[in-house]
Amino acid sequence: GAVTGTEVPCPLGSFCLGGKAVGERCLAGSYADETGLTVCKGCPAGSYCVPGATAPTACPPGHFCAANATTPFASPCPNGTFN
Repeated sequence: GAVTGTEVPCPLGSFCLGGKAVGERCLAGSYADETGLTVCKGCPAGSYCVPGATAPTACPPGHFCAANATTPFASPCPNGTFN
């Protein structure tokens, strides 16, 4: 299509295949902190990402989150350790 100057880049929290402006929400364990992404970024270790996340969320005290974690409370710290 023609470029009109009113195009909206793929929104935060989603990815757009083939240059589409309408995105699909990032899946749990990933996020999109920039517009126009064609793939979502993997959630880094020490944080978790819910579906449609625009940024990773820090793992709560007493728990640890591996890379691409989807929930904050899935992995409690073992006895004698802490986060």
